[in-house]
Amino acid sequence: MTAEGNHAAEANDRLVITRDMLINERRCTLRVTVADGTASVSFDATEVDASTVGNLHGTIALGDLVPVTRALTMTLSSAAKALGLTKSEYAAELDEVRRSHTRAGQPWSADEDARLIERYRASASLLELSNEFERNIGGIASRLKLHGFRLPSRRDPTDDDPTLDYADITDSDPDWP
Repeated sequence: MTAEGNHAAEANDRLVITRDMLINERRCTLRVTVADGTASVSFDATEVDASTVGNLHGTIALGDLVPVTRALTMTLSSAAKALGLTKSEYAAELDEVRRSHTRAGQPWSADEDARLIERYRASASLLELSNEFERNIGGIASRLKLHGFRLPSRRDPTDDDPTLDYADITDSDPDWP
């Protein structure tokens, strides 16, 4: 995975969460739409030439969402492990990320968390924080979300340049939390 963007929209009693990603140089979109007591899930993967190389679609009762999520995660992880895809691919991907972000994937200390929050509240951009903390932008964004910050979504979700994800976002949301 080389880039990702998250988008959420709410309208009345409907929630749509979309995650755009590049996985193995394929453009992938995962979308969950919640309405009328169900969650409709779709995953589509396309090559650069726009040909479809994978898709998964279905509807789940909201009450089953958590156990089905666990079951899918465990089952797909088991399949990947049985095929020998897990550790080697993850390790290779992490090694690649660590070439430019040496602390990527490592635990955060309490001091780092405090400094991250302080710097973000002082309007440091995610790109600046990525460089300062030696972690990738997605890791910085995830950590800030964990601490209750609502981050702006990708500048232009239709832009094909994955390096633009979060890179030009400089403003923290002063109304959150």
